[in-house]
Amino acid sequence: MTTLAETGTKPKEREAEQARALTKQQQAAALREQMQAPLDAPAAQAHAQQFVPIDSLRPQALAEHQLSVESCDNRQDEMRHWLQERIDAIAPKTRNHKRAHCAYQ
Repeated sequence: MTTLAETGTKPKEREAEQARALTKQQQAAALREQMQAPLDAPAAQAHAQQFVPIDSLRPQALAEHQLSVESCDNRQDEMRHWLQERIDAIAPKTRNHKRAHCAYQ
């Protein structure tokens, strides 16, 4: 059986819980706006274009892995390692080509 004192505290607890939830929503909205502003800047649009070629390589590097918040760091490391291996494989050919070109001149 609920006492009169318990009945009086339940609405106060709900109000406090709703106030906390509202505060969290307001903080999340403010943070979202703060994070979105740099992304909407014209410089960010131009910078984003540089990622198009890298984005097209992602399926080759990561196969069918789904990106998630939890796996993002590991996938980033895998992508960097994969790209570095490709750069290292191409670098000797590029150096030899440059040497041949310099010798020709």
